[in-house]
Amino acid sequence: MRINQENDLTAEFILNNYSYEKLMDIFYYYGEERKSRIIARKICYRREQQPITSTQQLVSIVASCFPKKRNIHPARKVFQAIRIFVNGELENLSKALESALKYLSPTGKIVVISYHSLEDRIVKQTFKKYSSQERFQIINKKPLIPSPEEIKKNNKARSAKMRVIKRVDI
Repeated sequence: MRINQENDLTAEFILNNYSYEKLMDIFYYYGEERKSRIIARKICYRREQQPITSTQQLVSIVASCFPKKRNIHPARKVFQAIRIFVNGELENLSKALESALKYLSPTGKIVVISYHSLEDRIVKQTFKKYSSQERFQIINKKPLIPSPEEIKKNNKARSAKMRVIKRVDI
């Protein structure tokens, strides 16, 4: 799950050492998982018996917290939360946007495609902050989303949102 292999923080370390409260916060904040308390409690219980060392162990723990029949895999949000936390993805996105906007040439555009609400919220708020200055203009007030035909061709596009900002130095 680590993008930067030099980073010492691993998913295994988090799952086996972080407190119930910290795990719950990670799952709720970074994965927007409504059952974060139940999942964190089960992880803490299971790791007392045996360390969690594989993704399959984590999948079985998370799956046990949900009804059997589901269209979307129950562990998806938990894996997302751990990945985002380990890699500091939201912090890196904020830094990258700030830097890109700072160095954007006159009449240049920045196009961002986000795939979940946490990313989209950061992009939206950053663009709004910069558009309040006279040097930037948001091109599309509402994010552009894929058409039903595009989603049929590429199911992974279903959650994509595209936002565009332009530098308009006067």
